[in-house]
Amino acid sequence: MAIIETLNSLSWPAVFAIVGSLTTIVVGLLGYLISSQKLKVQSPSADKLQLIHSRISEIKDRTAEIEGDVKLLFDKSDTLAKKIDDHETRDIADFKNLEQKFDKLTDVIMKILQDEKL
Repeated sequence: MAIIETLNSLSWPAVFAIVGSLTTIVVGLLGYLISSQKLKVQSPSADKLQLIHSRISEIKDRTAEIEGDVKLLFDKSDTLAKKIDDHETRDIADFKNLEQKFDKLTDVIMKILQDEKL
């Protein structure tokens, strides 16, 4: 009786919200109970579980192998990047050296041409 009196003292939207919430909770619990009963019936056999376990183990092993390969590739790429940087530094030095020699050669040719004019 106290529940009815309490509900009568509330507005219609409040009563509707309370009843809707209770209905949602009850339907949710019933749905959970029904689905849990279905799950108990559909439990996989030991052979299927062993097959799934073996597949998961194979995938883990393959993943570890691939991760190792990726690490090796990253290490090789880092090594190659360092070699390229070293070669680039040497090439820049070689080009500077060539440029200096070319300037000297140009100076020598200019002197030779000036001596011929005289």
